[in-house]
Amino acid sequence: MNEWKISDWKPIRKNTLIGTFSVDAGVLRIKGCMLHQKGKNRWINFPSREYFIGGKRRFAAVVEIPDRDTYWRLNEW
Repeated sequence: MNEWKISDWKPIRKNTLIGTFSVDAGVLRIKGCMLHQKGKNRWINFPSREYFIGGKRRFAAVVEIPDRDTYWRLNEW
C-alpha cells in the first residue's frame, strides 16, 4: 500500500518554516518532517542530522527518496 498519512501537525512560524509533522507510511513513521513556504512556493524537508565542517553548520539527510519523480510528487501542493 502506497498511502501516506500526515499526523502530529505542530504549527510554527519562523522564517520559511510553517510547521512540523510526522508521516505515516505503512508500518513506518517519519517524525520531524517540516513544511516550508516562501512566497507561493511550498516544500517538504525530511529530518536531517546536523554536523560541522571547518566551523560551518551542515546537514545530512536521514531519510531519502531516491526516485526524483516520487520526491517531486510529494512536494506538489
